[in-house]
Amino acid sequence: MRSIRQTIKLIEQQSLVFSLYNDIQKSTRNLAKESGSFIWHQLVKDVLHKMPTDNTTGKHEMLLTCYKYYRGNKKELKNIQLFEQSYTPDDAIRWYTKNCFIYRLINKALRTEDIEVLYTFRYYIVDLSICLCKGYNLLKEFETKTLKLYRGIKQTNEEIERLQKSVGNLISTNGFFSTTRSKIVAEMYAGIGSGDTKYESLLFEIEINTEKQANCICTDVSSYSQFPDEQEVLFDLGTVFEIASIEYNSTDRYWTCKMMSTNRGLEIAEEYLTFRRNEITAGDVDLVILFGNLLYDMGEYTKSELYFKNLLANRGNDANIYLGIGHAQYIKGEYEEAIKNYKYAYDMCDKSDVLIVSKILNFLGFTHKFNGHHHIALDYLSSAFKILEENEPSDKCNRLRADILKMLSSVYCYLENDAKGLECAENALKIIENLASCVHLDLIEALTAAALANRKAGDYDTSLERQKRALKIVQQVLPDNHQYLGVALNNIGKANYKKCNYEKAIEYYERCAAVYSKVWPVYHQRHAIPLNHLGKSYFRLKNYEKALNYYLEALEMLEKTVSLNHTDRAYTIKNIGEVYLDLLDFKKARHYFNQALDIYIEKFGSNTDQHDIAKCYHLIGQVYFKQYDYDHALEHFHITFDMWQKTLIENHPDLALCTMNIARAYLRKLEYDHGLEYLLKTLHIYERKLSFSDPTIIYLQNLISNTKDKIEKSSCFTNRHSDERLLLFFLLRITFLLFILITIIFLLWKL
Repeated sequence: MRSIRQTIKLIEQQSLVFSLYNDIQKSTRNLAKESGSFIWHQLVKDVLHKMPTDNTTGKHEMLLTCYKYYRGNKKELKNIQLFEQSYTPDDAIRWYTKNCFIYRLINKALRTEDIEVLYTFRYYIVDLSICLCKGYNLLKEFETKTLKLYRGIKQTNEEIERLQKSVGNLISTNGFFSTTRSKIVAEMYAGIGSGDTKYESLLFEIEINTEKQANCICTDVSSYSQFPDEQEVLFDLGTVFEIASIEYNSTDRYWTCKMMSTNRGLEIAEEYLTFRRNEITAGDVDLVILFGNLLYDMGEYTKSELYFKNLLANRGNDANIYLGIGHAQYIKGEYEEAIKNYKYAYDMCDKSDVLIVSKILNFLGFTHKFNGHHHIALDYLSSAFKILEENEPSDKCNRLRADILKMLSSVYCYLENDAKGLECAENALKIIENLASCVHLDLIEALTAAALANRKAGDYDTSLERQKRALKIVQQVLPDNHQYLGVALNNIGKANYKKCNYEKAIEYYERCAAVYSKVWPVYHQRHAIPLNHLGKSYFRLKNYEKALNYYLEALEMLEKTVSLNHTDRAYTIKNIGEVYLDLLDFKKARHYFNQALDIYIEKFGSNTDQHDIAKCYHLIGQVYFKQYDYDHALEHFHITFDMWQKTLIENHPDLALCTMNIARAYLRKLEYDHGLEYLLKTLHIYERKLSFSDPTIIYLQNLISNTKDKIEKSSCFTNRHSDERLLLFFLLRITFLLFILITIIFLLWKL
């Protein structure tokens, strides 16, 4: 029986999971998954200690969960009943070493970072930590100041390689960490000499200085254990070591990883907490709130939302809790719910705190923006910026100013105020680049906002250069499943698309879609972005089947995630219409264009010069053009041109697209003078964007030359015919006069 129990314990201990922290790439805001996990395990114990807990209620909640989980398991149900009847806080270590239900559930929750389960088990975890701390004080009193401990496990080659690359860095175990004073026991658990070739044998050799490292809490638990001869020493949550070396013993075929205790884990956690406190408000925010924000920073949005919702039971009037819930809902695409919680936060916040008021208004602004309510977004963002400028003109709020300016740029560009959008983006980038402690994520966001504004203004080269710069930073500091990687890839694809590099655009869009599949839930509005862009690129390559498939996939995604009158749906519907236009299915094309136009007009109003409304008129004009109805085509093209002249910056490429189509329609009507007028306007725009040797310039110059020839020939033809008409008129008059004269002579002769 003892052998079976030891085997079970050995198997369970192989599931040990580590978090590594690389000082070289550390950042308090750019949390990669692993560094975020490292900080998570530094904070979880203190968070559980600070959570309000009624012992009777806490114990009852925990046991209900245990009974539910182990229903049907008679052995564990008996253990749970015994725990319910006899447990006292001083028994925490003994129950942990029993290797029963509580050991398994807590360690599973710690390994998976399941905050909901840990919240339920906080009653017991706090007791266990207190007992370990008491034991550590006794250990320091009666032991030498330096302890040497061991831990043996079987490990994969990949994990060994991770440790090799992490020498000099920090390592934290994701749970309570069991070690032994006996090297022989550790070697047994490592399976040294077992002949197992599937896994590597790994022996941790740990040196603890009890005088210098006060936070490396451990205690001897052998007197509580079922196997006292194993000389077990148990470490508390959040224990951090520094990896000193890792070497291979080729004779006995096992690895030895030497580690030392350190206080640096606490320093890193404090650095994060300080940064996050400054992020939220100028005042103090307690650890319990900051822990929920850490979950968000790690990309654990659902866990973050559940965590904050659990806090509502005891802290229903805390604005920061509603902000935390709102942030998670926003990133999940649940915009209406996010707006509701941001408004709750605004109602509860201290209105004299300019920073928190401005931040909440900013949150409301960008959430409305992504929900398609751009004018409402503009109102919130403008209010946020105005409050800052009037009440907090000092430089200490510059990061928040830049955040608001970036979002204002995006909204202005969408509402066709491209000049204002570019101005806001450039100002935001200037602020961020001048910050003494410029955080990488801030620079990524500022470069992205500026790149988008450049692209909207038709400056595709500058847009591409800035977005590539942002991508380089993303790849240096963020994990490969971060949303910003997807954003950067998408925007580089868009810049290439605008420069007509469609194959290159497809490459970046596909990479973006792959990243988004890791970042967002299965059904999320943002999946439609690369799908639409892939469709556009294949459309330009005349691969209509692929284009239509991507558009329909995007439309299906949007129908599950946004309202029927959302502008993203209108954009996708318009794209489908373009495919049918090229396929000469004019009935379907006009149907989709009109459907998109109706959505845009419902959203923006019929008397607006909104860019997408103008685009729909332009496409309907193309339908008429291809049906040889040039009068109706010109009517729609002129509507488009008038609207774009009011909203686009001077010499925008879209203006050239419109003037070219107007010119073609006039040329088809043989109205060469009007055609030449718009050809010259088209050339004027392209000459400011393209080199003189560009094929588009050469084509236009040839077309203009041909049109002038036709006008000249028409003029010569007209002049020649005019001379002939004058001669004919002269001859007719002479003939008429001769006739009159002869008639008179005849009459006189008769007389």
